[in-house]
Amino acid sequence: MFCVSVTLGETVGEARERKARRAVACAAEIEPRLASLSFFGQRDLSKSPLDEPFRPAETNASRTMVEAYTAKGRTLREIAADPDVNGIPFVGTPDSVAAEMIEAMAEIGGDGLLFTEPLSRRSVAEITDGLIPALQRRGAARKGYASGSTLRDTLMEF
Repeated sequence: MFCVSVTLGETVGEARERKARRAVACAAEIEPRLASLSFFGQRDLSKSPLDEPFRPAETNASRTMVEAYTAKGRTLREIAADPDVNGIPFVGTPDSVAAEMIEAMAEIGGDGLLFTEPLSRRSVAEITDGLIPALQRRGAARKGYASGSTLRDTLMEF
């Protein structure tokens, strides 16, 4: 599974505008971003220097996430201000994002997607009411569950 960040709109232009507004908000509100990064990295970042190159530490947290946001030698402020730090960014309409996600899955492989920020009631509704049906129409998301009686059965069927 890989992490994705999804910004949807009625048009690709609207989605890009929403993404740009989010980028400004991320840069302006560092504290909540540090809290999120602390959670994913299982490391308290509140006392770390913001403007020195960030150094990863050994952790049992999501190593892929930690490696992704530390790989470019950036400062903690730069990492926290990056709206794409928590996953592969997809921006567009539900149909265009579904097509891009299918391409990414074909290239990268994997068993599914983990949706990361930005998550709100609105974005969850846009994903469930727009993106998931677009993926279902393309055969990339299930429409229901088989009659398996265990979690293992359910996980193994797709």
